[in-house]
Amino acid sequence: MMFMKFQEELFCSKKYKASKYREEGVKKIYNVVVHGKESPFYKVSLDIVETKAICTCHMFEFVGIICRHILAVFVKKYLVHFLPSYYILERWIINVKKRIVHNISSDIVQAEPQLSSTMMGNSLMLQFLKVVEVGSQLEKQYKHLGQTLRKVHEELLAIQDVYDVDDLESPDNTTLNNQVLLNLPITLRDPPHVPSKGRPKTLRQKHPKEKQLTKKRKCIICKKKRGHVRTNCPTHKHSGDDANTSLTPQWEPVHQQSQIEVI
Repeated sequence: MMFMKFQEELFCSKKYKASKYREEGVKKIYNVVVHGKESPFYKVSLDIVETKAICTCHMFEFVGIICRHILAVFVKKYLVHFLPSYYILERWIINVKKRIVHNISSDIVQAEPQLSSTMMGNSLMLQFLKVVEVGSQLEKQYKHLGQTLRKVHEELLAIQDVYDVDDLESPDNTTLNNQVLLNLPITLRDPPHVPSKGRPKTLRQKHPKEKQLTKKRKCIICKKKRGHVRTNCPTHKHSGDDANTSLTPQWEPVHQQSQIEVI
C-alpha cells in the first residue's frame, strides 16, 4: 500500500521541472513547478553531502512519504536510482511490530505490575509471533507446536473453571453491596416543578374576544346551557314534530260499493 503511494509520487514527479535558484554553502535551492506553468512553485533545499532534501510542502514531515517535488530534484541530480535510508521510515518496514511494539510493551510490563487484559493480550501476541515464525519453518516443528498449543489451551480452560467456581462460592464485596442496595426500600417522588420559559399565561391579560369564546353558548329557545344551540335543541325538535303532526291531513279509508251498470 505504501509502495503504491510512493510509486504515484514518483510517476507524478515527471510532470515537474526543477531549476536551480541559488546556492547556500553546501545546500542548493531549487524551484519546482509543473511543466508549462509558472505557479504554484515549491522550493526544495538539497544538501549534497548528506543527500537530504527539504520541500516547502512538508509532505515527508507530515505523512512520512517523500514528495514528488523532491523526487523531481533527485531525478535532475541522478539521485533517484538509490533512495537514501533517511527517507525509509521504520514504521513502513515489514518487521516493525517485532522491533518497535515489543520494546514499548516490555517497558509497560516493567512499569505496571498489574496489567489490563488488553496489555496482557498484546504482550502474549508479540511472543506468539516469534513462536509462529519458528514453528512454521519445518513440518516437525509445526506438528509439535500444534500439539503443545492444544495442551496449553486445555490447561488454561481448566484454570478458568477453577476460578469461576471460587468466585461463585465466595462472592466479592461488590456483589454483596449490590444485594444490599437491592433490598433497600426505594421511595419514588415527583420531580421538582420547574417553571417554563416565558411569561405565564395566567398573568397575561386576555382580549375581550378571547373571553367571549370561553363563555358557554346558551340556547335561545330553552334558555338553558346544555351544550346545544337552537338548531339542535330537543325542545324545538319536539315542538316541530307536534306541529307537523297537526298539519298532516288524516286520510280515512272510504269503502264504496262498486256499482255495475248493466246495459
